[in-house]
Amino acid sequence: MKPNESAVFRTPAGEAKSVLAYNKVLTLWPTPYEELDISSDFGVTHIIASGPKNAEPIILLHGQYSTATSWIHLIPALCCSFRVFAVDTIGEIGKSRPSFLPKSRQDYRNWLCDIFDQLELKKANLVGYSYGGFLATNFAIANPERVTRLILLAPGIPNLGAFTSPWAYYGLPMMILPSRFTIRRFINGASTKGYSTHNPVQEQMILGMTNMRKVSFLRPQFTDEELNKIVIPTLLILGEYEIMYEPRKALERATQLFANLQTELIPEAGHMLISDRPEMVNQSMLNFLQSVNLEH
Repeated sequence: MKPNESAVFRTPAGEAKSVLAYNKVLTLWPTPYEELDISSDFGVTHIIASGPKNAEPIILLHGQYSTATSWIHLIPALCCSFRVFAVDTIGEIGKSRPSFLPKSRQDYRNWLCDIFDQLELKKANLVGYSYGGFLATNFAIANPERVTRLILLAPGIPNLGAFTSPWAYYGLPMMILPSRFTIRRFINGASTKGYSTHNPVQEQMILGMTNMRKVSFLRPQFTDEELNKIVIPTLLILGEYEIMYEPRKALERATQLFANLQTELIPEAGHMLISDRPEMVNQSMLNFLQSVNLEH
């Protein structure tokens, strides 16, 4: 391995700025929490753990170019009944420290298996937002026996429909040339609330991305047949102003792909639905988690 091949940030100073912004968000964390570091062959994975220790577990996987702190608005409701593990994806701008970056779908599955094992979880509810939706689906395909329920929030799964021109307009410039301008423009296009200088999660995203090394992420690729085989109870939630794909067509398409699916369209929410309408997303998730029949 070349020196610093697995480094997430270009410089130690850039990493320090990102961690400082991360910790600023944690000062606003709405419930008591622990910060856990899980070691594996891929390095150290950082996790924010909240909720009763003996409660049913939920693992949260955030979107690309983000961190576990992006779940801040969903944590209070989930922690009332569940033990919640918000994971900093290895290789992203959070506090995880990779020694080896996942290169394949199997690598990402092995990484998540390590997390389950180190947390001593035989199975858990798995929630994935955007790119985290790809990671959650990828794990559920290979390890269904370890997933109690699957929740996908605006997942980055091309099978749901062709990527739209608004997604290319707002997303590609940010990914190709991340800067305060391109990131702010993406947030304004992907969120119904838009960019705000007073939003610490957004500022953390900007600091992290502008100090990040250029990392080539694995693009999600599934066959329809793979998705057809998922019989785990699954909830798919999209915002009515989703820009990745046409949301209503995506929900219709999803009913043809997943065998045991519930769907929800959140009004007045874009791709960043977990911050646009967290109260409605929380209610949909809790209704699903508390009422779904687990006999499958």
